Amino acid sequence: MDEQQVFEKRNSLLKIIALAGYLYEKAEREGSEHPLYVI
Repeated sequence: MDEQQVFEKRNSLLKIIALAGYLYEKAEREGSEHPLYVI
């Protein structure tokens, strides 16, 4: 696996983590009792 592939893989992983974190916080703000179910 070359450097470009490693970079792209890490980038997409960070996007997924950021999205999951965003959805989690959004659900918590809206007072959901089970914020993890939203993801």
